[in-house]
Amino acid sequence: MSESINHPPSQQRILAGITGLDAILGGGLFVGSHFLIIGPPGAGKTIMANQLCFQHIATGGHAIYISLLAETNSRLLTHLQHLTFFTPAPIGDTLYYCKVLITISQLEGCSYTALVEKSFDLDEVLKTLSHLLNGKSPS
Repeated sequence: MSESINHPPSQQRILAGITGLDAILGGGLFVGSHFLIIGPPGAGKTIMANQLCFQHIATGGHAIYISLLAETNSRLLTHLQHLTFFTPAPIGDTLYYCKVLITISQLEGCSYTALVEKSFDLDEVLKTLSHLLNGKSPS
């Protein structure tokens, strides 16, 4: 028997579409939240983030996938095409891809700690992301 959990409106959840993850999260992701997925190379961050986006748009939502990778969006989409959740139809309609690039010259001489604290025209990046989020209305 499945027990229904009633959350206050500010804590409504949407299913991630990944059974084990939905269970760990107590019923899915919080509606209206932003998520940062971090981990070592090869951990599956890119695939999981895209799976979450495709699951969300399949249920009527809108999503923006923001990446800090140097890989082009077309190369990323080429790698995703063989996965069962992938479909090109929503791209540019209800699913948007945004890339934030920091050049190697901007990173020169920075340790990880300094990189986190140093601004690489962060205000401009945040303005651009804010404009994108407001204009595309992800849900």
